[in-house]
Amino acid sequence: MHRLALIFLLLGSVLFAQKSLTINTGWYPPERELVKEILDELFARTNIDYTLQQLAPERAIKNANLGLDDGDAVRIFEVVKIFPHLRRVNEHFFTAAFSVFYINKSLSVETVDDLRNKRVAIVNGTKIVEKFVKKNKFTQAEKTLNYEEAFLKLLSKEVSIVILNRRPALSAIKKMHLEKVIIEHKPPLIQKKMYLYLHNKHEKLIPSLEKSLKQMKRDGSYQKAIENYLIKLPSERGIIDAK
Repeated sequence: MHRLALIFLLLGSVLFAQKSLTINTGWYPPERELVKEILDELFARTNIDYTLQQLAPERAIKNANLGLDDGDAVRIFEVVKIFPHLRRVNEHFFTAAFSVFYINKSLSVETVDDLRNKRVAIVNGTKIVEKFVKKNKFTQAEKTLNYEEAFLKLLSKEVSIVILNRRPALSAIKKMHLEKVIIEHKPPLIQKKMYLYLHNKHEKLIPSLEKSLKQMKRDGSYQKAIENYLIKLPSERGIIDAK
C-alpha cells in the first residue's frame, strides 16, 4: 500500500513538473508574432512547454501578478515596482518605440512642450504612452480602441496628433493606404527596452532563460526572428534591435 502511494506521489510530481506554462501577452499584431517567435525558440531551448495567451494588456499583467497565469511577455523594466509578485528575466526581449503621427505639415513637434496643448489620441491600454501623457500633463488626451480608430480621428481632425506604438502604427497606415497622408515625426518620442516576466513561483527558471536568450542573440537565431518580423512591415529598420 505504501509502495502504491509512493508511485502515485512520484507520478504526480512528474506531471506537475511537466505542466505547461501559460504566458500572457497584451501585444497585438504585428508585435505578437515577434513575441511568439522568440518565445517559441527560447522555451524550446530550456525544455519548457508553454502556451501564449492573448489578453487585454491590463488583464494580462494582473493575471500574471496574481499567479492565475504564469507570466507576461513583454513589459518595461519598472513593472516590478507595481506588480511585486513578478520576476524579470534580466536580458531584454526587444526595444519598443512610440512615435507621434500627424497630417498637418505645418505642425511643429520638436519638443514635448509643442505637444501638450494639442488634442491627442492614444490607444487604450498602452501603459507606456498613458503614463507619458499623464506625466507631461497633456490637456486633451483621448483613448481609442485601436490604431485604425486613432487614425480615423486624426483624419477627421478630431485630434491633431496621435502617439502610438510605432511598428503596429506603420502596419495600420499601410493597411489603410495612408502612406501619403500620415506623417511620422522622427526620431520616436519614446523608446523602451522590454522584458519577459514570470510569476515568482517560477523564479528558478529565470537563470536558464536569461542564458538561453543571450545565446540566441549570439548565434543569430534572435536576429533571424527580428528579420522575419521586419520583412512583413514597412522597410525602415532600427527600432527593434538585438543590442
